[in-house]
Amino acid sequence: MSEGTVRPVRWLALSLLCWLVLMAGGCAPQPDVIATDDDNGGHVQVRSGQLFDIVLADDYDQTGCQWRKEDNSAPDVAEYLGQLYQPARKPPAGNGNGTNTMRYRAQQTGTAQVSLVESDNGDRVCRRYAVTVTVGPPTLWDGFASGAKSVLPYVAAVVVLVTVFGLIGRLVCLLVRRLRG
Repeated sequence: MSEGTVRPVRWLALSLLCWLVLMAGGCAPQPDVIATDDDNGGHVQVRSGQLFDIVLADDYDQTGCQWRKEDNSAPDVAEYLGQLYQPARKPPAGNGNGTNTMRYRAQQTGTAQVSLVESDNGDRVCRRYAVTVTVGPPTLWDGFASGAKSVLPYVAAVVVLVTVFGLIGRLVCLLVRRLRG
């Protein structure tokens, strides 16, 4: 390969690598705050707009009990987003062979009491969990970071597209030159 063809191939490989890194980093947003079994009966503070997870030890394979939402005194303060059971994940606190994660988004300032129950299908209660969530106003930096998070994937996509189309154009020019002479 001549120097003229090696350079575009390097740029193409570098662009592909950058694109893969950006896509892998944007798969799932990470929580800003995590509450665990150690926080049962305690208090968690978050700011409006932040994500927070409740990650609890889960022993479903031994007890047949699974975690469920029991109560949220202020869903407009702490919005429930979803649940994830991971059977082989080591819990950050407590005993179990897996974890159960409940994800919430802090919506507006205020206080919410979030209660979860671990029970079987016959409503036999194995454990209970409760945490008080206080949501404060967002900081100026939170607003900037939130905007950057939502815009960054689009900016990255534009950069990748411009780079790829630039490389394709360059390769076409090199091909035309080679065919002419």
